[in-house]
Amino acid sequence: MKPVITLTTDFGNKDYFVGSVKGVILQINPDIKIVDITHEIPPFSIQDGAFVIYSSFRFFPKGSIHLVVVDPGVGSERKSILVVSRSGFFLGPDNGLFSYIYEEDDPCQVYEITEKKFFLPSIGQTFHGRDVFAPVAAWLSTEMESSSFGKLIENPIKFRIPKPVTEKNKITGQIIYIDRYGNLITNIKVANLSEIDLTKCRLMIGAYSLAGGKKFYGEAGDKEPSFTINSSGHLEIFQNKSNAADFLHASLQDSVQLIQP
Repeated sequence: MKPVITLTTDFGNKDYFVGSVKGVILQINPDIKIVDITHEIPPFSIQDGAFVIYSSFRFFPKGSIHLVVVDPGVGSERKSILVVSRSGFFLGPDNGLFSYIYEEDDPCQVYEITEKKFFLPSIGQTFHGRDVFAPVAAWLSTEMESSSFGKLIENPIKFRIPKPVTEKNKITGQIIYIDRYGNLITNIKVANLSEIDLTKCRLMIGAYSLAGGKKFYGEAGDKEPSFTINSSGHLEIFQNKSNAADFLHASLQDSVQLIQP
């Protein structure tokens, strides 16, 4: 099977950025299989990039290489890193992008990428996705050792991953991701809901109270807001055939409360 490199970025599809990254990879290893996870991460949103790669990596073959670039600090003193986990390899800036990976796919080894002989010669410091991460990912796909690119480091940057709080008949969590449909994904996971019947629960978000969870979207009436366990195992608030984020005036980090009868 061909080795796999995935791409997750905030580059969008309007400009030449994505094509340039792919071109660099293919020059080094034309036998690679490149998979676009998304290039529509909101610009500079490290938290969104972190959630997307966390939600995606487990569905790829073991040993896949995941290139993730959401890099508001490009060209600064921030490190470029290669993370080696149980499932595969992750390349990107050391800015918290791999916070979920460190927690969910432990143990991880983290290398600072410092060996410039693997970099693309560049006249600027504003496109490390093309000039640093793409060539290193390509060389890594030729079965080079991870240690070829730099030395192990400790204490990579992580952002705090909020945990739900359980007290008596109530679980308090928060919105950690909003998808393109306006679905609100929370940090409350299926593991937090053992022996809880969602259909009998009430969910509070802002001024809204939603009664009775659903097994799937279509169980709710048209434009009805409700909640369910989504395909990633998270409690999700949705509005059937519409946009829950708009309807509920919800934003990232908003608090939600799941209340049992």
